[in-house]
Parts: sequence; C-alpha cells; structure tokens
Amino acid sequence: GAESSAHVAGGADSEATEGANLSEETVRASKNLDDIVGTLAQNFSEGSDYFKVLVSVFQQVLLAGGHKHLDNFFKIVPALCLRRVGSG
Repeated sequence: GAESSAHVAGGADSEATEGANLSEETVRASKNLDDIVGTLAQNFSEGSDYFKVLVSVFQQVLLAGGHKHLDNFFKIVPALCLRRVGSG
C-alpha cells in the first residue's frame, strides 16, 4: 500500500525511519535540522576563506606605508572587542 511505496521511494533512510517508529513531523523536523546544520557548516567554512582575504587585503594596504595614524590601532582593538561583546 502507501507504506510500501513510501518505503521504496525513500530508500535506506525510510527503512531507518520506519524502524525507529518516528512520526512524520519528527522526521520532517530532523531533516530541517540536518539542512540547517549543513548550511551553517558550509557558511562557516566559507567564512574562513573570506577572513583570510580580508586579512591579506588589510596587510597589503597597511604595509604599503602612508598610514602613520594607524600605527597604534592595535592597542584599541581589545577595547573595541570588549565593547562589542558587552553591548550584544
């Protein structure tokens, strides 16, 4: 019947789901969670590449000279970070 056609269409995942006796809502929620976690993992891995690019660009510009006013900028970064964390 309908159960066997769903089983054939779903493959091995359907077998595990049926064996666990999970409701349809639980299965849908777990698939949504899997999608979200996958998206987050992909975004974080891509974000690290953007961070490397950002550092590289700033490094090139700052090492080129002509930015004397930024010589001590590193001294205020911890305070800026704490301020951001405290206001969030």
